[in-house]
Amino acid sequence: MEDKLTKEEFADFVRFMRQSINLSQKDFADALGVSNTTVSKWEQAYFMPHRAKLIIKNIRTVVKSRIKSA
Repeated sequence: MEDKLTKEEFADFVRFMRQSINLSQKDFADALGVSNTTVSKWEQAYFMPHRAKLIIKNIRTVVKSRIKSA
């Protein structure tokens, strides 16, 4: 991903990754250690976390883990 990530690009990434492993926002949030409201706001491009790169890394880890266990 580019260094200059927009809220919309981050929202699309979060939604795509969550849907790729068929998780609800709540289950995805639990796996990331955040609230389901946070995931919802990310997916709506309401806001992007200040540490987006760290969140992206965590999302990739969760997705890889789910794929390996499937």
